[in-house]
Amino acid sequence: GPNGKVVVAEMSPQVELWNRTLIASLAGQPLDDRRARVEINNVIKVISSGRMWDAILLDVDNGPEALCTPSNQGLYDEAGLWRIRGSLNPRGVLVVWSSAPDRGFIRRMNQCGFSAESIRVASHEGKGTRHSLFFGRVC
Repeated sequence: GPNGKVVVAEMSPQVELWNRTLIASLAGQPLDDRRARVEINNVIKVISSGRMWDAILLDVDNGPEALCTPSNQGLYDEAGLWRIRGSLNPRGVLVVWSSAPDRGFIRRMNQCGFSAESIRVASHEGKGTRHSLFFGRVC
């Protein structure tokens, strides 16, 4: 809506630059929207900044089990999930993209104060590789 705000946490200034230049016209220049802001910072630091969020959407690494960067485990372990839950408003939602299903992650989400479920989705208009989306509502 007109009063909504989106904060994008991005580690690489180059990714922000690419979005503002090389691919901006393909995507309708979303970063020029006054409701959008990019913070060049670690997503854990942005989440834990003291702000309360209505929703946290994570597309970090390849998901909870397929990590390329070991320090990202701090998003997906119990301590990370409790930190995320504590940063969400009472009716907040966590959505996590993953390259693969993970029953252990659903179990951890449920143990950390979320009502969690997952769905499998195709990457391109019902075709191609299938990915997992984990949804958790604060309970």
